[in-house]
Amino acid sequence: MINLVIHGYNGKLGKRVIENLHNHPNVKFIGYIDRLYDFTIIKINKNVVLLDITSDEGCKNLLTNLIKENINKPLIIGSTGNLPNELINEYSKNNTIYEISNFSKGMNSILNFLTSIKLDNCSYELSETHHTRKKDMPSGTAKSIAKQINFNIDQIKSIREGNVFGIHELIIENDYEKIIIKHEVKDPNVFAIGCIKSIIEIFSNNKLGYYKV
Repeated sequence: MINLVIHGYNGKLGKRVIENLHNHPNVKFIGYIDRLYDFTIIKINKNVVLLDITSDEGCKNLLTNLIKENINKPLIIGSTGNLPNELINEYSKNNTIYEISNFSKGMNSILNFLTSIKLDNCSYELSETHHTRKKDMPSGTAKSIAKQINFNIDQIKSIREGNVFGIHELIIENDYEKIIIKHEVKDPNVFAIGCIKSIIEIFSNNKLGYYKV
């Protein structure tokens, strides 16, 4: 049994993860970490996986306190923004960390696919659209796409409108041809489903280190 502890459990993704656990009897939500950073629930349980789905500042505070309390558990970082890389690297010396900017299997397939595209003398256009409540601009996923193609993140077009779950579009073209890659989230439960799969995977991975998935 995998015991799941969530940092940011009261957000939309946290609630969806908990709701979708009924399809995964081998993963059990046992509690959460709030701003008091009381780690009792982690200390008294075995087989714990930590999930951080807060913000870059929340991630920083979590890692600071984990290191301070000498807590060593596998950690999935689903938060995006200006993440605390020094703290991540320090914590990963004794733990497994997954940084996942997007839990969608489809988007991760696209990220892997991008490295195989070969188009001479091409230009890129990259845009992302999300709901008006999303704080980080550009999105962590758009930054991941940009990194795969060596694209300047300052040139990403970010749009915030309505209740859009997430649209990312990449146009690659030269004088002779054009490639358009578009990913749109139809149901936000896709993130919860992908997140749970990542929880199972990180628990099975006993290799220490920092992995960007």
